[in-house]
Amino acid sequence: SRVDTVTALAAYHLAVGTGTPSADFASRSGNLKQAHALYTRALQIKPTADSHCGLGYVALAQGEALPAVRHFNAAAELDAATAVPMLGLATAFFHEGRYKKALDKFRDVLRAFGGSKCPPGVRLGIALCHERLGEVERACEAAE
Repeated sequence: SRVDTVTALAAYHLAVGTGTPSADFASRSGNLKQAHALYTRALQIKPTADSHCGLGYVALAQGEALPAVRHFNAAAELDAATAVPMLGLATAFFHEGRYKKALDKFRDVLRAFGGSKCPPGVRLGIALCHERLGEVERACEAAE
């Protein structure tokens, strides 16, 4: 479908924009702007959780946690069955410095994936939240 094509192109620009070394600021910025424009266009065609998640990750890449939270919440409303919006929220809360709330969301993601099937980045997120909350022992346990 058209929205899938636009979303895929936006995801490409997001990947290139976030994978570009920060020394090449113009290229990074241009790709993130293009990703934002394409995800916005996809939302105009048909609102989907994928497009909102994409805009959330674009916002995070641009250092804007508040719009990211808004988009991840919208994605969760559209598709509560997947863990991707929860993971995005956890990441956004972490970037905002809301470590307790981020920890709760990372734990939700861990439960949604079923523990052992969870991507390693989720356990790392849990460990980092514990570390930021001053819970060093729990951080070490979570990282194992």
